[in-house]
Amino acid sequence: MDARPYFVHSRFHEVSAIIFDTTREKARPPAMQLAALLTQARTVRPHNRIALRDPIAQYGKRAIDGVAPWVGDRRLSAFAIRVIVCAGLQGERETGLRTLRAARRIVRDDTRADLEWAIGALQPPKLAAPHPAQAHRRSATPVTTIVRRYGG
Repeated sequence: MDARPYFVHSRFHEVSAIIFDTTREKARPPAMQLAALLTQARTVRPHNRIALRDPIAQYGKRAIDGVAPWVGDRRLSAFAIRVIVCAGLQGERETGLRTLRAARRIVRDDTRADLEWAIGALQPPKLAAPHPAQAHRRSATPVTTIVRRYGG
């Protein structure tokens, strides 16, 4: 069987599933497997492309480097952004953020919102520091309560 995905057609839907034959893929070196997945993602129809997101993203930094040029492409930009986010959430957060921030210069207007969402998804949550006035009030409150209680 061929290592490329093949499509299972149903009578009423154009494509009902993408099925991968991984028996040959396991024998290939990882770089060749990633290259084959990237080629498949470039050629498959858009509604089937998302099935390749996780298999590509598992290659981490190499996957990010492989799809980074696609961010400026009209057909592949949304997919590339999602692969970068997926790889970033699997351990390549800094590389993903750096790539997405650099892509702000080349991203098309129709995917700019996706890019900003992706940057927000990869940024670590910010912890708010307590306001100095709030900290002061907290320390003053128990003293005031004690003075009132004893009639001072």
